[in-house]
Amino acid sequence: MDNAVLSMSLGSSVLYGIHLRSEPSHSRMAFKTTATALLAVFAGTQSRHWQLVPALALGSLGDAFLAWPGDEAFFRGLASFLVAHVFYASLFAGIGNGIDFVLRDVQRLGLAGGMLLLAPFMSFALMPNVSKSLQIPIALYSTVILIMVLSVLTVDNDQVVLGAVLFAISDSVLATDEFLMPKDSRYRGLMQHIVWIFYYTGQLLIAAGLVDGWDWVNQLR
Repeated sequence: MDNAVLSMSLGSSVLYGIHLRSEPSHSRMAFKTTATALLAVFAGTQSRHWQLVPALALGSLGDAFLAWPGDEAFFRGLASFLVAHVFYASLFAGIGNGIDFVLRDVQRLGLAGGMLLLAPFMSFALMPNVSKSLQIPIALYSTVILIMVLSVLTVDNDQVVLGAVLFAISDSVLATDEFLMPKDSRYRGLMQHIVWIFYYTGQLLIAAGLVDGWDWVNQLR
């Protein structure tokens, strides 16, 4: 059953990737939201960590909002993902090993330092380019996702850490594409595909990494 759910999720993610540059439509939205919603189903049946389900479900809701253009849809998507990151941060802090675990690991410490630099830099770069109604929500969102990444660095699971970092990178690329790139840039299509690949892969790695026997990263070593 778990393999079937993951296969359908992957199939939906591929279908959305194919239609990513198409005009907004309900079918395009369905491909996008189904991919993440099925990860929530997988987590609900396979993982003992209850926070995964609302985090992934809210991600699916955010995907539905972001499938449509406009500031109002963007704000609703932002709010959905903000609450999702609160659930993730709560989960990671609960299963993590504390700040000493990060301080003893050079790679994790480097990631923490990089995120502490990236988050305020992105906020500073974005503020002049977004509407006033979105400035405070974006600043709050940047803070919450920073807390999420710092909390996941305390977790002794490389797959989950990689997933959360990919998720955070996808947000930065999305913000760059949405607010900093010229609308006629030839790179926008590439950036939008990078956003989806990093975002979906990140969510998949987190969900599967918190199910016993699905730690793919360590299995590849």
